[in-house]
Amino acid sequence: MHKIEVGKLYSETRTSWPEGVEYNWMHNVHELRMFFRNPQPQEVQSVKSGKVEFGLVTEEDVILLLFRFLGAQKGQRGIDWSDAPYSYHMLPEDRKGLPPEQLRPSERSLLNIILVNAPTGIVLAVRAVSFSRQ
Repeated sequence: MHKIEVGKLYSETRTSWPEGVEYNWMHNVHELRMFFRNPQPQEVQSVKSGKVEFGLVTEEDVILLLFRFLGAQKGQRGIDWSDAPYSYHMLPEDRKGLPPEQLRPSERSLLNIILVNAPTGIVLAVRAVSFSRQ
């Protein structure tokens, strides 16, 4: 398994990615992958350490994770509300699964966040946060 590290290639076999955002849930862990074209330093910093807020939209077979990152420091620009689709039907059979509909009151669920500079394939930020019922 490839280790994901800031300053290194996201994939050992690729040096560029199309711009986009993707949300996945596999092996009991949520993952938000963001491939941005040359993000500004304050955007990178907001992913690394700014406050992050989430929402979830489900409509029939469409699932969207909504997110935004506030500036890491007061007055800094972060990343405005964005959405990431969960494309369950496009995953290989061994990765398909749906997250639990609800957490127990004391339960939390891990979300790994990865920010990659799309034109270079270099990881700019890695962060783990957790979801709770609140």
